[in-house]
Amino acid sequence: MAHPDSVRLLRTYYWIIGMDSTYKTNKYKLPFFEIIGMTPCNKNFIIAYAIMKDETEGSYRWVLERLRCLIGEHIHPSAILTDRELGLMRPVSEVFPRSSHLLCTWHINKDVEDRVYRISGKNQEFAEIFKNSTWKKIIRAPSFDQYNIAVEHFRDRFKGFPGLIQYIEGTWLGHREKFVSCWTDLVLHFGNTTTCRVESAHAQLKQWLNSSTGALDTVWTKVDKVIQSQLIDIRKTLEDSRRTIGVHRRGFPFDKLSCRVSHYCLDLISKELRRMRELSTDVYDRCGCVVRSTHQIPCACELRAVVDSGNPISLDSIHPFWTKLVILGDGLDTSAQPDFAGFQTEEHQYFHEVADEVMTKDPSVLRDISRIVRERLHPEDLGYMEPEVKTNVRGRPKGSKSTKRDPSRHEYKDRVPGRPKSSKAQKNRTSALAGLQNAEVIPGFLLPFVDELVDVRGDGNCGFRVVADHIYGDEKMWGMTRMNIANEISAHPYRYEGIFIDGLQAAITRISWEGGECGPSYWMQVLDDLFPIATIFNAAVIYIQGGTLQQTRFSSFTVLPLHSSEVHSRPSKEIVILYISGRAHFVRLNLQDNFPVPPIPTLWFQHRDHTVQSWHTLYANRREQWDSLIGMAD
Repeated sequence: MAHPDSVRLLRTYYWIIGMDSTYKTNKYKLPFFEIIGMTPCNKNFIIAYAIMKDETEGSYRWVLERLRCLIGEHIHPSAILTDRELGLMRPVSEVFPRSSHLLCTWHINKDVEDRVYRISGKNQEFAEIFKNSTWKKIIRAPSFDQYNIAVEHFRDRFKGFPGLIQYIEGTWLGHREKFVSCWTDLVLHFGNTTTCRVESAHAQLKQWLNSSTGALDTVWTKVDKVIQSQLIDIRKTLEDSRRTIGVHRRGFPFDKLSCRVSHYCLDLISKELRRMRELSTDVYDRCGCVVRSTHQIPCACELRAVVDSGNPISLDSIHPFWTKLVILGDGLDTSAQPDFAGFQTEEHQYFHEVADEVMTKDPSVLRDISRIVRERLHPEDLGYMEPEVKTNVRGRPKGSKSTKRDPSRHEYKDRVPGRPKSSKAQKNRTSALAGLQNAEVIPGFLLPFVDELVDVRGDGNCGFRVVADHIYGDEKMWGMTRMNIANEISAHPYRYEGIFIDGLQAAITRISWEGGECGPSYWMQVLDDLFPIATIFNAAVIYIQGGTLQQTRFSSFTVLPLHSSEVHSRPSKEIVILYISGRAHFVRLNLQDNFPVPPIPTLWFQHRDHTVQSWHTLYANRREQWDSLIGMAD
């Protein structure tokens, strides 16, 4: 199903499409298939959605054929992103043969790490080293020669693991043009090489649904509200791009671009300008021109020529996608969008031709076609029976009403649904609990409220692991957590301007780390990172500084969302993060209901919007309790 506003957005921004299915959206346990697009301001929007009876090739083909009808035969997306869903891959290539089909590198990396983990006898360190070294050199090879060298090195180094070689070559390298950089760098994908936009859309949708047991009409109604909310946000960002410039986008070389291309595009060009300066005199030899082919904006060597000439960047050097700052049919001037001129006229003419032909047919044919048309126009009159509830589905734990999905196979590692976590994880919990009485770990006045202290792996990603454990029930989803946070900041820069000490771009670069173990440059930054975390997951993030009472008093915070959808009147969850200063390590703290909470920082009051204006009052009593306990501890 597609909303009329989604159709107008699609016909304006049809170049990049991501698609994936999710579970726990309806009481029938049917998969919900979402198709997502991107605007030039880096906003997501729902193109279309369908609740399918199953995830077979036939179901996917039907949905894609309906999508083709929405777009029109003469429009061809530049790239379509999916994961390696075998039932989906063939319909994509057949229904959209002129579009580049890319596979999500995040899902690929997780699957590879999981398979290597099992092939190596459940050696986690070996699996991560393989993913971050040998496999990374293969999928990020910048040229075909370097790709071939990386593959040969892999075959030679792991010839003692024939099962691994067979898996990599049989499962993935046959699709290399869909995810290896030397191929994808030739595709116009605007920086999208994962399905994280779709994953983010799933998360947003489930916040609005607020239940996994709704009827289909309830789901339709709430998805329409999601689309309306998205449209308001998109119009605002487009309006900002048309009317404001900003200090760092003012003057040379942006003279001809300001208010004509999106702010996000200008930020990408600014980033390429910094790269140009870093490459210095080697810019022509080392540029690579990747952003020219993937984003269709000036690359570093082009910008060098622009700067040397003294002429500003020409609007002709920018792809039309970045210049479409008006949604087709919004009532403003659309003369700059000739691709769709007369689109409705063509459709009406085609329908009239078909209707004229039908009128010449036998009355029985006329009745049959009339019935079909009426059924499409008025499905409410058909008296459909409710679908049966599926009893065996992927992604939903039995008996749960939560919208949080069950982990995929690669997220389980050695876990089995319905069984307790591995003994290793249990030992981590036990050893962590043993240290609760240590005053250097947790403030004494909080001990009566503590149910559990959950340790996570201390590899530099521990802060994000804690959040992943809270949200997904699996700390190994830290990579997806990082990705979602970085996307939130990129998509709403106006919301976080002034929060990150090092600037938005530096924060996005730091948070986007996906290379495994990392140093301090990529650690979670408190207080900065807590704001997007709270906003994405509609959570109250309680950060507690372990150590002395003085440290706890002045360095603990309660961070609330900066924005929320209208379906929520308060945070829907609480994430408690404890920082152990002696170990420079974050852990998860599980506390009893209505535990005392530390102060809300001034930054929240400065950057919150009207949707969360009074949320701080919800925590007034618990805030007073915190201050009282702190005073008694003195």
